[in-house]
Amino acid sequence: MSVLFGILVFGFWRYLYVSVLSFQEEYQLFLWTSDYAMERIAVPGGLASYVGEFITQFNHAPLFGAIGLSMVFVLFQGLTWLLGKKNGADGSWYLLSFLPALALWAVMGDENVMLAFAVSLVAALGMMLLYHLTDGRVWTKWIYIIVGGPVFYWLFGPIAFLLVIYVCFHEWMNRRKGGQWYLFMPLLLVVLLSVIGSAYVVQYPLERLFAGLEYYRYPVYSSQKLVIVSLLTVVIPCIYAVLPSSSKKWVPGLVSMGMVLLGAGLIRMSFNQVKYDLIEYDFLVRTERWSDVLAKAKECDTKTPMTVAAVNLALSQKGLLADRIFEYYQNGSEGLIPTFNRDMSSPVMTAEIFFKMGMVNDAHRYMYEAQEAIPNYRKSGRFSKRIVQCEIVNGQYEVAAKYLRMFQHTLFYKKWADETLELIQNPQSLDKHPLYGWLRQIRFGGEDFLFSDMEMDQMFGLLFVGNKKNRMAYEYLICYVLLQRDLDKFMKYYSLGQYVGYKSIPRAFQEVLIGEWMQRNTDVRKIPYSVDSHVLNTTADFVRIYASGRDRQLLNQPPYCYNALHYLLLNDLGKENRTQNELKEIY
Repeated sequence: MSVLFGILVFGFWRYLYVSVLSFQEEYQLFLWTSDYAMERIAVPGGLASYVGEFITQFNHAPLFGAIGLSMVFVLFQGLTWLLGKKNGADGSWYLLSFLPALALWAVMGDENVMLAFAVSLVAALGMMLLYHLTDGRVWTKWIYIIVGGPVFYWLFGPIAFLLVIYVCFHEWMNRRKGGQWYLFMPLLLVVLLSVIGSAYVVQYPLERLFAGLEYYRYPVYSSQKLVIVSLLTVVIPCIYAVLPSSSKKWVPGLVSMGMVLLGAGLIRMSFNQVKYDLIEYDFLVRTERWSDVLAKAKECDTKTPMTVAAVNLALSQKGLLADRIFEYYQNGSEGLIPTFNRDMSSPVMTAEIFFKMGMVNDAHRYMYEAQEAIPNYRKSGRFSKRIVQCEIVNGQYEVAAKYLRMFQHTLFYKKWADETLELIQNPQSLDKHPLYGWLRQIRFGGEDFLFSDMEMDQMFGLLFVGNKKNRMAYEYLICYVLLQRDLDKFMKYYSLGQYVGYKSIPRAFQEVLIGEWMQRNTDVRKIPYSVDSHVLNTTADFVRIYASGRDRQLLNQPPYCYNALHYLLLNDLGKENRTQNELKEIY
């Protein structure tokens, strides 16, 4: 059962939620240096944080990350059962030992619960088992209390209070055999004094020290769910001491199975689909799996600015944006460039778009803002790597080298850091580099400039005029004004497409041009643009159905719902029902 449990945990994180592994690794940068280790251990719970980050770094290679997590969960369950056996557990109640591990699994559905919390729980179970070695020797119990209590608190945080609960239970259950139940009181006092005393050492608010510094990513928030899981960790092994050995083996099995199914249900409820869709889109963009982004968008309804921006970026990278943009849900210009928010997640998608388009300095600024917004003040391997690339494009080699020397102390970024350090030793070779050379060509005049979020079309236009090979800038320019329903600007900017080198007019642009022509002319055969006959017929049918006011429900079905006119006229950003006069007004 333990092996099966480990396989299930591995499969869950490796295949169903592999994006979460990437997310956790993305918001830390584990360094193999003594200074880094001392920095972590210098605060209460620091060893748990250090071990948790050590394991999390392997998430960069999802196979090893999933193995690491499954080992933590199996060890947690195994120690729970071993401690239960120390308390006289009957084998028929074995399944009950999975309940704390399932509860931990469920609470980790909150992506801000750090692995340090799980490490601390495993360490607490180990300390409870260690306490059994003190039986029969009072002096060893006092050593455990006086030395073990403060040391464990400093290394693993306020999980140390679980030891107080367990010592109280253990001594009470053994009171007839000489157990000294009052020993929990000096242990409680020692742990309390350790917490209070640490406030004078590390200068953290006392409430944060009681909640734990390293268990949750947001320092001002402490989840009550962590308290529940912590209590289950100590309560379940204690319950084994009072559970009866049933002659009817199916009774404990049925009860245990019910509790396990309850835990499995909690796991299912704890992973919010909307939130994890955002995480998965971010993962697919990070790994540049553009086809998977589009496949996911077809499978599920994607309506947040970040997810729509990911889909549009994927279309752009596959050269399909100008043709197929309206085959996917659009929520206005924010679906191209999401509005900036000062947090650790939302600027990342915009930074990726800016970087690939050649707005290097803005990509640098957004990545820096996202990194500085990480609540627990960690550095990000992904963000720092992108900052290095921006510095190299800008010719700031000394700054880039400073970051790269830091990356040389990592496990999974070291090879890239070594190669990049060697590359910047010969700056002339950068112009021929497929990434840095291209970005140097398309960035605007080699200089930074200020811009307004309300004038992004002008930014795209400046980029394109600066280098007419920048097809992405042109398509974002045209799609931006289309998503704002600004057809005057569309007609003004459209002519710039002659420099892009299209073999044919992109389909979405054809649909808009046909619609514009039909507002002024009756004979669509005389349209002055080289449009596809199928696109012409479909768009002409769309306009006729819409103008007639009959059978409009047909317009919400393929192929009409994928037409650019459907967005311009029927998208839910505007009114659902328009008159023929409104149709003329739009064009």
